[in-house]
Amino acid sequence: MESVLLEKDFLAENLDSSTFYNLLPTDNVVITTDGAKKPVGKLANRLMQVGIEELSINDLDDLAIALINDRSTFREFSDWQALAHKMALQYTELILNEKARELRMKICRINYFIRSLLDENIVVEHSTEWYIQTKGPWDFIILNDQLLWIDSEENNLKIKTEGSTTNYTCGLPTQIDRINETEIGIGSYYSEGGWIYDGKELNETHHSKPILTFFAWNGATYYVDVDGLIVNFEEGAVGPIDLPFSTIHRCRFFEDRLVFFDWSQPKEGYVYYLETKTGESFNLDPVIICNDICFLSGFYYLVDKLQGYVFKYSLDFNLIDKKSGLGHGKGKLYDPIAIRAIDGELQILNWINGKVVNLKGF
Repeated sequence: MESVLLEKDFLAENLDSSTFYNLLPTDNVVITTDGAKKPVGKLANRLMQVGIEELSINDLDDLAIALINDRSTFREFSDWQALAHKMALQYTELILNEKARELRMKICRINYFIRSLLDENIVVEHSTEWYIQTKGPWDFIILNDQLLWIDSEENNLKIKTEGSTTNYTCGLPTQIDRINETEIGIGSYYSEGGWIYDGKELNETHHSKPILTFFAWNGATYYVDVDGLIVNFEEGAVGPIDLPFSTIHRCRFFEDRLVFFDWSQPKEGYVYYLETKTGESFNLDPVIICNDICFLSGFYYLVDKLQGYVFKYSLDFNLIDKKSGLGHGKGKLYDPIAIRAIDGELQILNWINGKVVNLKGF
């Protein structure tokens, strides 16, 4: 049976990103409308033709409602893939502009709606899934039989052991990284400094800028801040990296290298080699916003915020394959925020619903 939602309630949805994107056209929902709407084909064609400064909130809302109410109207336009791609790129243009929050979120919603319909019939084989029951999870890790995750709640670091969960507050954390066998680092794009958890205690690392990540290399422990400054805990700053980005949203360490992403710079990444102190940019197309990256069996695996896929790349960042699809269904991804290589599997955490999808490496 279909659930019924009033148009005024759909349009009144507040701009809380943890709930705004809950609904997809593939859900069994219908929206009662107040009067006639523009034809889907006309709306889609207009969105394809106008620049970001000419986008209409009303057109975005009308198209969203139409895609929910009547999937048969999908036939009224010939290139939904191109429109989703355009919406995704326009989203990246606005990602640092908080004054355009409503426009940015409604552009993103159209991207999600289109992709969920395009991927509706994809069946993800050999996948399992489980959930982290929380609001807006950012990252997770397993440390010595403890499950740790960071989220968007007031107590935003959770440490779960058999029979109990301990809560901490760590600024506004956005990523977790294993430093060594007993320590993990909790970093942030938003709040100054960072934190280290040693399996028993949580200790703060003070720094004037947000610390993105902690890592151990050549017998020393380091951290990297949001401006690309590398700091050795014992020796102090060892020099900033000359990055081609205005900011860094995600940084991961792999063996002897750091990989960086600026979510406002679509289809781009940067790798820095610690031994030679050299780096290079690389093109990520078709990935638009790389929310996260991991390394498994000689390959990089990336997840894109705006597409429901895991992308497999070679060591020199040539695309090899992709898997999954956008949606709520089994094995599907929806705003994947973190990817982990655990026991030969890929585990992908979705920000919107807290679902963790387990896939074999492919």
